[in-house]
Amino acid sequence: MVDDQQAILLFNAAAETMFGYCAADIIGRPLNILLPMRFHATHVHQVHHFGASGGVARRIGNFDAVAACRADGTEFPAEASISHFRIDRQVFYTAIVRDISERTHHITALRASEERERAHAKEIADILFAVPAAVCIAHDSSLSNITENELHRKWFDTAGGAELPAPDAHPFRDVLQRAANGNEVRNYRFSALHRDGTTRHLLGNAITLRDEDMLACGAVCAFVDVTDLKMSELTVLAEAKGSAAKSDYITHMTHELRTPLGTMLGYAQLLERARPSLRADQSKAVEQILKAGWHLRGLIDEVQQLSAIDAHATQPAFERVELDGMLQDLHAMIAPLLLEKQISAFFKTDGNLAIKGSRQYCKQVMLNLLSNAIKYNRHGGAIHVSCEPEHGETLCIVVRDTGHGLDPEQLAHLFQPFNRLGQESGHEVGTGVGLIVTKRLVEAMGGAIGVSSTPGIGTSFQVRLPIAEER
Repeated sequence: MVDDQQAILLFNAAAETMFGYCAADIIGRPLNILLPMRFHATHVHQVHHFGASGGVARRIGNFDAVAACRADGTEFPAEASISHFRIDRQVFYTAIVRDISERTHHITALRASEERERAHAKEIADILFAVPAAVCIAHDSSLSNITENELHRKWFDTAGGAELPAPDAHPFRDVLQRAANGNEVRNYRFSALHRDGTTRHLLGNAITLRDEDMLACGAVCAFVDVTDLKMSELTVLAEAKGSAAKSDYITHMTHELRTPLGTMLGYAQLLERARPSLRADQSKAVEQILKAGWHLRGLIDEVQQLSAIDAHATQPAFERVELDGMLQDLHAMIAPLLLEKQISAFFKTDGNLAIKGSRQYCKQVMLNLLSNAIKYNRHGGAIHVSCEPEHGETLCIVVRDTGHGLDPEQLAHLFQPFNRLGQESGHEVGTGVGLIVTKRLVEAMGGAIGVSSTPGIGTSFQVRLPIAEER
């Protein structure tokens, strides 16, 4: 209750709870302290106007909530009404206020829910008629009320004036009924005769619609035409079958080559033991037989390995591979070759670096690159190996030599199988398969290999592999 100067005279216990003031502290203070600052001036005028209007009571804010303000400055929605009476020509006002925060919250939530439902319904309508799928909605479990989009009618209803089989004969009808009964059907495949006379392969899902009590009350099914994908799958299967046959043939062929080659090498080694009793030309012939035989043996091994990689016969088991330890092992393995050609090797690595890959594959990749760096280096040259993280996701391993280098034309043919880039007549033996095997092994681990070279300066190979996660 307030007087005609709008000073508070009465502030009951409910008002204390609602506004957070003690009655003793607020008695005598102006009424507008209970309102946000922005309403103070207009509120004083409105109360005086009401007192002079002759009316006894009215609702504040008409049908809208008014803003009230608590002692801590927080605002809340309120519903208020005001009345006045006179005692000895003095006007007194009584305000009754109800906190409607909870009601307002529910109303806001309801409106938001209704808006979401409208937006959802619009999305459903847009999807129903825009997606490149045959969509059918059953609005009840008996399938008596069904909505279809244009593509669904085109595929399943009529074709050129000729009636297709009855609806019950359509495969989609069966899965729609099963979903409407509460049994969802996913990744359902079937074939249907198109109006142009071709057989189309379809893939779809049928999802159950449920009411507020989670009881099945309808279903939605959608099918897409996967004929092109089906044809692609058949093509891939045919190619895979052909690839497997090719791999089997290569395996069988190389196995058959090993038997006579082993016999030939065995006899050549026996002849080599008798070298002191052979003439010079005979000794030279035995040396050439052995050299050619071991070369052929290496070629067979690498062809088998390349065939196995191409046919995905070997799937690498990925693990955390610590580079520091692996490079130390490799350094020890190539030490005799380094000593023979008087080549220095420098390994720069951080002991904490590790890649995610196959230990066997990674070791073979590095051994191939290091062997080539020794084989095609200068006498007394050097090899530099370094490892650096890139962008936090990959690790770049660089193997750089000080050999004769390669020109742009040679680089363009570097990863072609059996291409030795003109080294066929050189002193170094090889098959021309090692680098292509290296490339396939790196790619099998999800990495990439690159190369740069300068004639007369040397060649640098860069292997990029995924960094392993922390322990």
